[in-house]
Amino acid sequence: MLFIEILLFIQIFTVINPMNFVTSDEDLLPDILMDSPHIENDILFSTSLMSEGEWEHIISMVLNSIEKAVNFLWKHRHKVNLDGYIGPRMVESVIQALLKLYEQKIPYSVVVRMQIILRNIQTLCDFGLYYVPKETPFYFSRVGFLLNPQLWNRFYPVTLLNYSSIYHSKNEEGSMTEYDSDKCLQEFLDKTDDGLCEISDKCWKLVTDESETDYGLTHQLFYIMVGLQSDCGETMNYLLKSYRPWMNTETYMQQLCSNVAIEAQTIANNSFPVECRDLFMEQGMSL
Repeated sequence: MLFIEILLFIQIFTVINPMNFVTSDEDLLPDILMDSPHIENDILFSTSLMSEGEWEHIISMVLNSIEKAVNFLWKHRHKVNLDGYIGPRMVESVIQALLKLYEQKIPYSVVVRMQIILRNIQTLCDFGLYYVPKETPFYFSRVGFLLNPQLWNRFYPVTLLNYSSIYHSKNEEGSMTEYDSDKCLQEFLDKTDDGLCEISDKCWKLVTDESETDYGLTHQLFYIMVGLQSDCGETMNYLLKSYRPWMNTETYMQQLCSNVAIEAQTIANNSFPVECRDLFMEQGMSL
């Protein structure tokens, strides 16, 4: 069943759909989520209650969504910037991991569809690696490493959200800009002779600011994700425990994901206002 639960989350990377969340304790859910039909209809709340036919329908729906998204990106590949290729690269790594872990337990027809999707994503991302450096050479020189397929080869299973870690005081203006994020991500490329990562005080302060919201919050989460994929987990755990002894990168990611999820659910509850759709896509990719 874990395979199907993970597969359901893949479409978050590529398709705009209402966000569904899970929690281990419904008493911790804020009113905004308890009143939402998305919680009541959350597929992951009733995984054990669904029939085989229902699961087959859900899997088909998810794969259809991914296929449509990949086809759309390929059709408009000359208009897609570097950031637009990161999502497909992340989905590629998840599908590869799912096939490696569960191929023998997945229906053959589903395996075939996933393999076709995987090849199409790889073709799309290969084009991105060829096209983006020519169109935006300076930007690619700064963060082009994010399109490296080896960067995303670590697989992390689905984790429940923790609504007891929701931020109550927020900086509405935000402080971690996209420029800040890119500069801080570059630090992961530099390591000491001992293999440790050199993370500046400025970047770490931005990443651990618990008043962030909107784009700043997604930048924080993306930073931690890239840091883990860049073998900087040991350094980040040391920095976290230096002033939060109870916390590590896993619990901090859970905290960030929970806050991003709340904000994404607010956008979904408001019928996805046009001015919030770009933010929602970034929230979805982060989750």
